[in-house]
Amino acid sequence: MRPRKTRRKGWLLILFARPIHWLETRKTSHLWPALPAAIVIAAVLLPAMLSPLLQGRTAQRYKKAVNEAVIDHDYQTAALFLQKIDGNSPVDSSVQFNRAVVDEALGRSDAALKSMDLLAPEDEFGYGRAHLWKAHRLVASIKEWTPANLSPLIHHLDGAVAEEPNLADAHLLYGFAYHKAGMKSEAIEHLEKIVDQRPEMHLTLADLYDQVSEKSQAKKHYKLAKAYLEELLAEEPSDATARTQLALIHFRNSEFPEAEKLLVEGMQLATEAGLQPQSKTLASTLANLYVQRVDSLALESDSLESQVQIIRLLGQVLTLEPGNQAAIARLAEFSRFEGDAGEQAQQLVNKMLASGHATATAHFILGTHATQGGDSAKAMQHFRQAYRKNPQMPALLNNIAWFMSHKEPPEYEKALGFSSRAVELVEANNPMYPYVIETRGQIHAALQQWEQALTDLEQALPVLKGAVELHQTLAKVYEALGNKDLSEEHARIVKSLTN
Repeated sequence: MRPRKTRRKGWLLILFARPIHWLETRKTSHLWPALPAAIVIAAVLLPAMLSPLLQGRTAQRYKKAVNEAVIDHDYQTAALFLQKIDGNSPVDSSVQFNRAVVDEALGRSDAALKSMDLLAPEDEFGYGRAHLWKAHRLVASIKEWTPANLSPLIHHLDGAVAEEPNLADAHLLYGFAYHKAGMKSEAIEHLEKIVDQRPEMHLTLADLYDQVSEKSQAKKHYKLAKAYLEELLAEEPSDATARTQLALIHFRNSEFPEAEKLLVEGMQLATEAGLQPQSKTLASTLANLYVQRVDSLALESDSLESQVQIIRLLGQVLTLEPGNQAAIARLAEFSRFEGDAGEQAQQLVNKMLASGHATATAHFILGTHATQGGDSAKAMQHFRQAYRKNPQMPALLNNIAWFMSHKEPPEYEKALGFSSRAVELVEANNPMYPYVIETRGQIHAALQQWEQALTDLEQALPVLKGAVELHQTLAKVYEALGNKDLSEEHARIVKSLTN
């Protein structure tokens, strides 16, 4: 068999043989009269034959220019080339997509959305990049992350990967969405597909595997994440994100000094470089680690040495973030301590007050301590100062309410006002919520508002079920409401707790 090129040449010879033979057998003089017509025909036909080819090449150049301009976020240039494309070739999906992206960037959101709806319909697959665009918009709009709410988002992600199965951005969104919806195994499945391309996902995968109790896989990804982050920091010591993530890995591995050192060094580097927002972010992370360390120490031991260390750590938190509510709430507990620990807590708070840091916080803690010590006048003085500085501090409002309902004579109506405002400021899933709702329930009971008291106190009961005063009040409330059995049951619990 002849090579393809030779065969093609043979066909060309056959096609042109008869015209050439005809020309060869004619006398040249006979051809001159026809020459002008031939030139005219050639001048007309040749551009017509070449025009589609030239237009196609021009259109491809314009499309490439549009794509590059969109990637560079140069939307004005992209818009100019899009105008040129309109007169040079039929519009395909990639051009429609880029036009929609440009419309959105230039403030024509309705036009952009209309185009994307055509390219990526809700009931079938269309253009993959348009599906990914719509998926990104859906992620930003979802308020309640439940499996049932994921269907539209998953449809568009499926449409994106149907065209590009290994599209990293799509699998990242799958992982994010499934993680938010509590579907950890599904999140792992998608993140594993791209972790080689996106090594920053090793830490997320490690956390997910830890949550589904696959400890060996979690350990593997923590190790890979650590190696990746150490490499990043070696190349760029000022990388605050890498430094923060590496510190968290050390903290999870109970390597608290290493975590602390990483963050302190990062804060110094950021401050020296004049990067105050970066330094502030690192300080916030360190403050949160100190609070977590405080909680760990509180669980490990109640010795004096542990209490002193906790006070020191809380002081460091309030130095980094004077308004850190978690530290404030934990430091308030130390107002109840006596002896050396109580004295150190007092000294720390007085130092805060004298230096001008967290003035409302300092007055709040000193007022709480005075309340515990029975010094009503001093307590009220500090509470007033704290309230003037910060009337939106739930812990302060709660303590003022408690103080006013227990002082002599009690002021229950005023106490109820402060307590209700504290409840309004604390979300139901906040650990502080049972305490503020219990205070309000106690005040309702003191005012003989039995139904309201029962509603509040029963909300607090699951967390505070060992509190004697709570059970005493519930026994009284149920008796007032005519429920003898439950009244006696709470009275029995009180007896068991006090014996």
